[in-house]
Amino acid sequence: MTRFVELFLRTERDRLETLAPATAQKNINLDTLSLVAVALPPAKEQTRIVAEVDRLLSVDSALLSASELSQTRIGRLRQNVLKLAFEGRLVDQDPADEPATVLLERIRLEAAARSTPGDGTGEKPRAGRGRMRSRTEDLAR
Repeated sequence: MTRFVELFLRTERDRLETLAPATAQKNINLDTLSLVAVALPPAKEQTRIVAEVDRLLSVDSALLSASELSQTRIGRLRQNVLKLAFEGRLVDQDPADEPATVLLERIRLEAAARSTPGDGTGEKPRAGRGRMRSRTEDLAR
């Protein structure tokens, strides 16, 4: 059975390549192949072996496709979660909370104030003066 011999040669590929002359493109000639002993079971067993190998290769192919599809879905889900997070839609929002844009601007201003030694008045800037606490700060207390 031709398919059985093909599958057998695939299993012996690495060993056959070591027998091939060391050139840019490996070629396995008939002399090399004539050295390979192929164990041939009865025809019925060859048929069963080929059918089982083909079934397993089909399962492997299906699993690979499912894995690739899952990776694509994971990427899309990750992007959606990030989008929802930046839109503030992952959790219910407290109407008393300041908008994210205001919070980010406040954080930027506070960071800038911390990086400058003073505002010319001789006072060091104090973070948090006259600002609303964020929901995160409330939860941390």
